[in-house]
Amino acid sequence: MGEEPARAAPRRAAPEPWEEPGAQPILRVTGVSRRYGPVTAVDDVSLDIHRGEVFSLLGGSGSGKTTLLRMLAGFELPDAGRVEIDGADMTGVPPYARPVNMMFQSYALFPHMSVERNVGFGLVQEGCPRDEIARRVRDALDLVQLGELGGRRPNQLSGGQRQRVALARALVKRPKILLLDEPLAALDRKLRERTQFELVSIQEKVGITFLIVTHDQEEAMTMSSRIAIMDQGRIVQVGTPLQVYEHPRSRFVAGFIGMANLFDGPVQSAAGGIVTLLSADCAAPLSAVDARAWQAGQAAAIAVRPEKITVGRSEPAAGINRVFGTIRDIAYLGDASVYHVETAQGRRISATRPNLRLADELPFTWGDAVWLSWTPENAVVVGE
Repeated sequence: MGEEPARAAPRRAAPEPWEEPGAQPILRVTGVSRRYGPVTAVDDVSLDIHRGEVFSLLGGSGSGKTTLLRMLAGFELPDAGRVEIDGADMTGVPPYARPVNMMFQSYALFPHMSVERNVGFGLVQEGCPRDEIARRVRDALDLVQLGELGGRRPNQLSGGQRQRVALARALVKRPKILLLDEPLAALDRKLRERTQFELVSIQEKVGITFLIVTHDQEEAMTMSSRIAIMDQGRIVQVGTPLQVYEHPRSRFVAGFIGMANLFDGPVQSAAGGIVTLLSADCAAPLSAVDARAWQAGQAAAIAVRPEKITVGRSEPAAGINRVFGTIRDIAYLGDASVYHVETAQGRRISATRPNLRLADELPFTWGDAVWLSWTPENAVVVGE
């Protein structure tokens, strides 16, 4: 991703739904697997999603996230496991009978129908009274701020407007869960950023649980209450955006969410909540705060985010992690600059420094000798 996540960490006055004692999830997935011949697309996935969440399934291509979404919608059948929605077993329940609706990546709008007819199509199929259809369609279009465009056809709309028509059509049936498959992938960057916040605002108004599939880390971090990160058909970590970014549990998560410098080496000691290891990439041992019971000699890695690293010319004080090196590359991003520093051992470390003041030149340049430093509290220990 290359940039610090956009989602803020709000101060919470009450427990989140998944933290409430005895809270019952609206969606429970238990031991679900799906195979295509010798290929296992989804491998023994278990997951609880609670009412009112904006929950994201995040992963790269082939991670199994879309296959899992299709099984929740009923378009694919699991080879093993169980899916429950609001306490009801969905085994054998066809897609049209499930209390979910799906917003497809392509939007799948009918080109020959007006916006109003597209939005109301599902209600017509269900045999709803005409006056109720008109009212619910009007309410849905007003919700997505398209009330004046009901008579247009999809080819008369912008990409962002078509996306909102698809959202209105998915919401008008009032599902318990709305499934969104890469909902913003077709939008340009500026429109995608604005639409992220619009979607969250709409979700807060309607109170429907959103389950989003995306490969875009920034999108998931910005919109989600929680994120499940998938790799090779498995969920490798579930947590809030802050938790998965600041406290990754594995090398994969640390490298997949944002940028991270990883230093491998055997654990030297683990005492008092401080883990120390010696990496071949650095001259001195590195330390991180970690309360887990690591054993001396155990293989591990210390991960540190580039923005947690201080760049300076003077040798840092003792007691913090410090590395000496030479600046080999600089990426100027406007609001920040990323320095790629090479150590004597040949390792390159990325450090991000915010550009807090207007300046005609950067404080460091190519070839400068610098010290990099970070506190043990700003690093984490990860396993394989």
